[in-house]
Amino acid sequence: MWLRIRTLTLRLISGLPSLSHAVEPKNSEKTSENGVSSWIDILRLLLQQLEVAVERGKRFIEKEIYDVYELDNSGLEGTVDIQERIENSLASLLELLKGVFSTCKGQLLEVKDGNVKTQPAVLENLVFFVETISIVLWVSSYCESVLRPYKLNIQKKKKKKKETSITMPPVFTSFQDYVTGLRTLISNVVDHIKGLETHLIAFKLEELTLEDTSISPEETKISKTVQGKVQSSYLHSLLEIGELLRKRLETTKKLKI
Repeated sequence: MWLRIRTLTLRLISGLPSLSHAVEPKNSEKTSENGVSSWIDILRLLLQQLEVAVERGKRFIEKEIYDVYELDNSGLEGTVDIQERIENSLASLLELLKGVFSTCKGQLLEVKDGNVKTQPAVLENLVFFVETISIVLWVSSYCESVLRPYKLNIQKKKKKKKETSITMPPVFTSFQDYVTGLRTLISNVVDHIKGLETHLIAFKLEELTLEDTSISPEETKISKTVQGKVQSSYLHSLLEIGELLRKRLETTKKLKI
C-alpha cells in the first residue's frame, strides 16, 4: 500500500514539467490529441488514484493491526488469539507475495508479426516485488527477534525440569513454515529473472523483418538502434534486480528461531 502511494507520488512529480504549458479548462471537450490523452488528463487520473490509495491507507491504519507488537508486550501466556492472528497473517502474506510474483510473468521483449513488443509492466512489477520483499523482511526480522527469546525460554524450562510434556506453541512452527515458503518464493523469482536475462541476451534484433515496406532502410536502422538500447536497459535493470533479490535470499537464511 505504501509503495503504491510512493509510486503514484513519483509519477505525479515527473509530470510536473507539463504544467508549465497552457492548461486546458477542466470542461474542455478536447481530451486527446492524435489519440493520446493530454498531460492534464493523465495528471488528473493519477491524482484520483493517489486520493483512493491514501484513503485506503487511512482505513488500514484505523484497523490498528499490531499482532507481533501485542505479543512482544504481553508474552505467550494468555495470547492464543494473538498468536492465531499472527499465524493467519503470515499465511496470508505469503499468498499475497505469490500473487505479486504472478504479475511478473511473461517476457520483456517479444516478436509479434515481425515487430518488437515491449512489456514494461513485467519489469515494473519485479521492482515492486523486490521493494515489497525488502519491507517484508524488515518486519519478519522484528517478528523473529520477538519469537526467538520466547522459544529459548521454553526450551530452557523444558531442559531444566526434564519435562517432555511442555508443548511448543504452534506460532513457532508457523513462522518457520512461513520463512521456508518465503525462501522458496524468492528462489523462484531469482530463477525467473535468470530466464528473462537469458531470453534478452539471446534476442536477435538483426533477425527481425519489418513487413511495412514504406519504412526506409535508414528508419529501420534507427528503429533497431532504439530497440537495442531498450534491450540493453532492460538487461541492466534485470541484473540489478537479480542481485538485490539474491541478497534478500541470504537474509532469509538468518531468520531462525
